[in-house]
Amino acid sequence: MQHRSQKLYGSRAVLKSRFPALGTPAPHYEVEQDGTLVINNVTVKDAGSYSCQATNIMGSASASAPAYVLERTIIFIKPQDKNVKEDVNVDLRCEAKTDKSLELRYYWKRDDATIVYDSKTEWLEGENVLKISDITVEDAGIYTCVAYTPEPKRSEDTASAVVNIQGVPFPPTSLEIQRKHAKIALQH
Repeated sequence: MQHRSQKLYGSRAVLKSRFPALGTPAPHYEVEQDGTLVINNVTVKDAGSYSCQATNIMGSASASAPAYVLERTIIFIKPQDKNVKEDVNVDLRCEAKTDKSLELRYYWKRDDATIVYDSKTEWLEGENVLKISDITVEDAGIYTCVAYTPEPKRSEDTASAVVNIQGVPFPPTSLEIQRKHAKIALQH
């Protein structure tokens, strides 16, 4: 019986077996009591064919499965913090790499809310730039780039930048005024 296993570099792989295991595995391999092989901190060297063989008085049975190791998604050009005046355009660059066999996608969040692109906030895909036009104080926040590969081989990386806008602050809201009694003594 053949199974395929694809894991991301640096992740954890679990290969199930229906039989208990014998022997001592390599240091980053673990064999659980039920025969499951666990590979911690997967590297490219872990790619290959894995076999499980069970033997008892009735005979033996074996199964093999290939394991492929995929490169993780990594952002290598991260957006930089910005401190700008109002009414200018701001560009935040984000570029990632991933395994060549996977589709790389991006989306952006501002203060943990996914950004809906429009004429003011655009994702320039060919340039890997989030462009915010005519920035205002309302646009200030933490901008997070999310680079990912879709399911079933999901891998993602994030990088954030703080965008501060120089300008007149908003008036305070939710104020509470409390009266305090004080005695003032004047001295001559």
